[in-house]
Amino acid sequence: MWKTNTELSDEFYATLVQRFNDESSIDAYLSIFDKTTLDLMGALGISRFAANGWYGAANLAIANGDARGEMDKIRPAYEDALASY
Repeated sequence: MWKTNTELSDEFYATLVQRFNDESSIDAYLSIFDKTTLDLMGALGISRFAANGWYGAANLAIANGDARGEMDKIRPAYEDALASY
């Protein structure tokens, strides 16, 4: 009924092989997998694609090379949402 850590690890690796099918991508994923933290962005109630959303700002930052400026534009909305979370 319960799986061992080795069995779970093997299944997880098999899933990565199915999804990525590329050893370099799997290695990159595994190098950060256990270093991630809870992402509150979705819980804050700001749509990723809203005018003040992360995705749009990130795309603009890449396009115009001004990451700081684009993030500063959306920062107040995220600070307000986090304060009321």
